[in-house]
Amino acid sequence: MKAFFVRRTEALCALVFLLSMAAWFGSTSYYLELLTHFRMHYLVLALLCLLVFTWIGRWKLIVVAVFVAGINLPSLLPAYLPADPGSKDTTSLRIVSANVHADNDQYTAFISWARKQKPDVIIAYEVTPAWGKALKPLEVDYPYFVQIPRHDNFGISVFSRLPLEKQKLLHLGSAAVPTLLLQVTSAKRTLSILATHPLPPINEEFFAKRNEQLDAVAAYMAKLKGSRMVIGDFNVSQWSPYFIGLRDRGGLKNARDSFGILPTWPASLPGLMIPLDHCLVSPDMTVKDIRVGDGIGSDHLPLFVHVAF
Repeated sequence: MKAFFVRRTEALCALVFLLSMAAWFGSTSYYLELLTHFRMHYLVLALLCLLVFTWIGRWKLIVVAVFVAGINLPSLLPAYLPADPGSKDTTSLRIVSANVHADNDQYTAFISWARKQKPDVIIAYEVTPAWGKALKPLEVDYPYFVQIPRHDNFGISVFSRLPLEKQKLLHLGSAAVPTLLLQVTSAKRTLSILATHPLPPINEEFFAKRNEQLDAVAAYMAKLKGSRMVIGDFNVSQWSPYFIGLRDRGGLKNARDSFGILPTWPASLPGLMIPLDHCLVSPDMTVKDIRVGDGIGSDHLPLFVHVAF
């Protein structure tokens, strides 16, 4: 029995090693890019193998397991390294961002959770006409709003306590799904917010269009002046080369850095969740807090972000 258990652990370690190595070539293939989203899972499995090999005293296998864990660790470290405290003289803004799911009818669950966070701006994705109607009560506390409901999964709604000094509907890339550029001013400081929701990579065509949109967002953000943020359901994890390209070419930083992995999808499978909902900010901004919220009936968990700029 022990030999059988050890052989299975050896096979698992070998599989995790192959998947971890293949993920480094994610930019070359649709299928290999899918492997990049599970860096945390690879690390956990490698550590489990390490525990087993340590328990049975197989030192050569211990070295192998440490190596496999080490392949994945660098990708995960930024989420746990200490944060830059930033400037004390800052303007603060709280934002809720959530893919509410087009077929979800738990409207009050989202509205109740969002209000409890006391955000300055609320952004919702997959807003259908039914969701657009359900969100109208937010207009009482958030008198500045933009609603673009659609019958597919790409409607967007924005509600703000602060005046929306600029509202611009964009179609970045060839997918023709809406992206919103907004500008809000607080204490004489202006923040540009780009709210976007690319296609999910369910096939190679959507994969290409998602990547095209992420590239277009990066180019757009690189041209914006001043404090800026891009936020939304990106349908990509932070370990994908396409997310890294957006971050680096857009001159941005990941708001998750120092706050943990914070997975958001699929909400119904906690042990398998990965981070698909993101916030990227310009270097002059400080992230005070970022966290995922409670379940709202969607397949995504909502995201709360508190920034200073």
